[in-house]
Amino acid sequence: MTVAVMDKVTAFVVRRSSGGPELLLFQHPYAGVQLPAGTVEPGEALEQAARREVAAETGLQRVESC
Repeated sequence: MTVAVMDKVTAFVVRRSSGGPELLLFQHPYAGVQLPAGTVEPGEALEQAARREVAAETGLQRVESC
């Protein structure tokens, strides 16, 4: 039996604020509160997939990785 494996990514987007770090969450219309996440496309690097998902789900285009 062959099992298909799909790579997934989750992005933890944090910004600094005077009250301390803030984690980005968003309200999905059907699935509740979520972090930006999704499926890695064939041939796509993990960081590239995470950036693509962040852009698609939040509109953020310029994010830094750490």
